[in-house]
Amino acid sequence: MAVNGDIEANHATPLVKAAMDGLGLLYAPAFFVREELPNGRLTQVLGKYPFTAKIYALYPHRMITAKERVFLDFLAEKVPPLCDFSPNGGK
Repeated sequence: MAVNGDIEANHATPLVKAAMDGLGLLYAPAFFVREELPNGRLTQVLGKYPFTAKIYALYPHRMITAKERVFLDFLAEKVPPLCDFSPNGGK
């Protein structure tokens, strides 16, 4: 199969649409396609290679304030459940 070109976007919506239109494979967290997989609009083909990512919080100075610490603790608690990368949402 010849592959030429690629599609880039800064959000998943156009990439999901491109995959549904048959323009190629989509390698993305499952939460972006939770509706499309069960409905058959997309088919998982790389199940052995689940999407993984790391999320970093950057701040411009070495010492963090108490407010920043609270915010970082909030992110550490709340972001992982939102970013479940498994096709069935961890169920």
